[in-house]
Amino acid sequence: WGLLYNVPSQSNILVSPATELRRCPLSYDKIRNSILSIYISKLGIRTCVYCNAQYAISIKRDKGDYTSSFQIDHYLPKSKYPYLAISFFNLQPSCGHCNQLKSKNKSLFNLYTKRTSDVQPFRFNVNRLSLLQFLLTADPDNLKINITSTNSSLMENHEKRFHVKVKYEKHKEEAGDIVLLSRFYNRAYLNQLHSQFSSIMPHFRNQILNMLLGFPVMEEDVHKRPLTLMRQDIAKQLNVL
Repeated sequence: WGLLYNVPSQSNILVSPATELRRCPLSYDKIRNSILSIYISKLGIRTCVYCNAQYAISIKRDKGDYTSSFQIDHYLPKSKYPYLAISFFNLQPSCGHCNQLKSKNKSLFNLYTKRTSDVQPFRFNVNRLSLLQFLLTADPDNLKINITSTNSSLMENHEKRFHVKVKYEKHKEEAGDIVLLSRFYNRAYLNQLHSQFSSIMPHFRNQILNMLLGFPVMEEDVHKRPLTLMRQDIAKQLNVL
């Protein structure tokens, strides 16, 4: 995950509610739905930044009605750092599972970074031997999904905190779909299809590749749908992208 985001200026997001933030800096519960959901929507993040396997959306009941909102983890827990409870750079969209696992524990991964070397710290690939076994048996359980990082300390901490490798053991079918796509779509054929559809629907040019492959293909879109980073990396490994 770990994309570098250019955070939208607060002036574009917080118009009149900004005054309320300055007036009452600890009113997290009060402003969560009215302001923070708008901010997260502006970022374009819809999936958990810790695992990228689930949507960062929760359902709540308010006065008899059910509403959906973004689930947010505080990188620095608000119990220890109350004045950072509504700091935008302390807020990490997360799924309920990762939010619960992290709790007040320290995570080395942070969504926001000033160093380009921190961008995309995790990568996926499929073990080559397991790929052959899958093609011979059509059984996705034969696939072995690897998650790696050039930062060993980060990888160790992330696995200890969120157990992402265990989680992705249950997503072998999705990895198998990308393997099968690679047998039908090579890059040249994909580009040909993209060109043909783009001439018919020019306004949807950027969405056509997403439609053909079934997932967002641009790196900056990894947080729009679950499992996108894994799908992108395997597609690159197999020369689909």
